[in-house]
Amino acid sequence: MIEQVKQFVVEQLHNNEFFKGGAAIAVLSALGFWLKSFFPWIWGRIKRQFSYTMRIESKTDIYFIFNWWLQKNHSDKYKKVLISVECENKYKEDEVKEYKLKENNFESAFYFWQNRTPVFLESTREKLDGAHYVDGAHIDSYTLTTYFNKQTLKNLITEVVAEYNLTLKEKTTSHLMQYHNFDGWRKVNNLGGKTFEKIFNSEKNELLEDLQQFFSSKALYAHRGTTFKRGYLCEGSPGNGKTSTIIALAQYLKKDVYSLNLTSLTDGTQLRLAFQGVKENSFILVEDADCMVNGREKINDKINFSELLNVVDGISSQEGICIFFTTNHPENLDPALIRCGRVDKRVNFGNPKKEDVEGMLELFFGEKKELENYNETHSAAQLQEFFIKSNTIEEAINKIL
Repeated sequence: MIEQVKQFVVEQLHNNEFFKGGAAIAVLSALGFWLKSFFPWIWGRIKRQFSYTMRIESKTDIYFIFNWWLQKNHSDKYKKVLISVECENKYKEDEVKEYKLKENNFESAFYFWQNRTPVFLESTREKLDGAHYVDGAHIDSYTLTTYFNKQTLKNLITEVVAEYNLTLKEKTTSHLMQYHNFDGWRKVNNLGGKTFEKIFNSEKNELLEDLQQFFSSKALYAHRGTTFKRGYLCEGSPGNGKTSTIIALAQYLKKDVYSLNLTSLTDGTQLRLAFQGVKENSFILVEDADCMVNGREKINDKINFSELLNVVDGISSQEGICIFFTTNHPENLDPALIRCGRVDKRVNFGNPKKEDVEGMLELFFGEKKELENYNETHSAAQLQEFFIKSNTIEEAINKIL
């Protein structure tokens, strides 16, 4: 039977032109399909043999450092961006909503040269199950590929981290950061407000001395096996400069301030990610803690009190973090939150003392005046209002005595 088929095929190839053409097309098609799968196969073998790949995901600190480096050195090479409009103050019900245009670089591919070796970069965004790109959870990543030289990528990351650390040492500007669900920490602006020299209270020097001692004690904490972090509770009546003093201290010490609104977080995972995203040697500011943490009730009905205690303990945080809680009513805070080890120092902000008010008067009016019989009945905010509305230093003194 096989011989008969072979004989038939040979006869047709010799005598039938249509059969010849069909056979040629069949052979070429088979060869094409084989080559189509052969070249990707051989290319894959070559890549596995000679290429080296590194993946950097957004859930790691190195992603943010590498992103900073890319924006500094290769910002012109991004090919695609995701455009969205985001409300900056969507959680503040009493304010007029402010919307800003937002750009996210993702799904780009380009190459750059690193020490005379090409590095191929692919930037992607992976959507998590059940999420949306704009308001859902996702993971951004960079995939770096190079060929023949295994050390190129390791050397690149080492140089990027070294360059970033150098900028921290040379840092001259501090920033205010705010946390956005699914989007991490975002820079709001440079720290403004009063400088350290224009804050008039004795509490600022008390805090400064404690902070300087803390930041110089890293080796001591490591020797004792203690988490290198510090907690502060700034308490006292409204208008006496709790927040402005913290901001001024951050400016003076060149630290970033991460302002965290606990009630805007969606769950315990978001709380943990927020603390993990704070860079080392920074301030975390939780204002009006008594309004956010009512005893041991759930925060925003989603975050357990125990979850808050865990992140405050610093188990998953960077080193050198200073947490500042501010409150007008410390008696409303659970003792477990403000015990020693979570809150290491309590500072009471009272009404300005006589010498503080004299300093404020000199700042406002350029004259030195010694006050007599001042009874410390006015807050710093009230004094400032009196001074702004006074034309002379004598008029201001009459208002406060």
